Amino acid sequence: MAIYHLSVKAVQRSKGQSAIAGAAYRAAARLVDHQTGQIHDYGKKRGVALAEIVVPEGCDWRPTREELWNAAEAAEKRKDATLAREHVVAIPVELPQKLLLSMVRGYALDLAKRHGCAVDFAIHAPSAQGDQRNWHAHVYQTTRKVEGAGLGGKCDREKAGRKRSEDLAFERERWARFCNKALEMAGSVERVDHRSHADRGIDAMPGEHDGVAVTAIKRRGDVSVVQQRRDAARLEPEATQDDIDAILRELVTAKAELDAERAAGVPDMFSASLETLDEAVKAASRKVAPKPAPRWRGGLEK
Repeated sequence: MAIYHLSVKAVQRSKGQSAIAGAAYRAAARLVDHQTGQIHDYGKKRGVALAEIVVPEGCDWRPTREELWNAAEAAEKRKDATLAREHVVAIPVELPQKLLLSMVRGYALDLAKRHGCAVDFAIHAPSAQGDQRNWHAHVYQTTRKVEGAGLGGKCDREKAGRKRSEDLAFERERWARFCNKALEMAGSVERVDHRSHADRGIDAMPGEHDGVAVTAIKRRGDVSVVQQRRDAARLEPEATQDDIDAILRELVTAKAELDAERAAGVPDMFSASLETLDEAVKAASRKVAPKPAPRWRGGLEK
């Protein structure tokens, strides 16, 4: 079974967190906080395959990353404000680069459409020293809707009375559907399941996701307390930084192809909703026989 992970975290001012600093780090960018003048420069960070901002369809506002997150910070006056919500998702390694990029971009567009917000996503490659299956994305979402040439009212899910557990359950199932649709289009027999082991009737310990702190400890060659509690260590294939850089170059090429297709009016694989995509794939499959790893150009290519 393909690897599955989705978590949602709040970026909170009360914890000393900054949406600008977070966005700069995840996108490997240099951003300036217009209120404080502080510069957050992560331009030398490696391993960011793609970073992009999407807004709901029909919006005229196309902010830069610096404009977007300064607007998000300025819109919040409370010292305990939630500045953004971050979705951290694992990407199945079974996917080809072009389909991988389209899937994450499609999920970001889906979030923007559902909540009326701006979404800033970054796809990260695994480090040469880490688990080579650790392809993942950070999907940063504004807590306010895009209105006119800026941010307006709060998104519905940010309003009082929402059940966070239900929102999370929905988001986990939604990401699983995106992954499984992509795996299906890639001709893979692998699938993900967002449900817990207990809900699936599996009597086994679930996998554990390494956060930023544990990953940093591993890279220093130390053993964390978390790692000591694990019963078995995984043996991963070795990779050099040249290997990672080669994959990143392939992803840059895939992005250029997708951007050219989009400029020509060709829809991305996941530009429509999942429901529309399901119907399009079924209709196309009745006309042509799909290849093991089909590409999306408004239908399945011969």
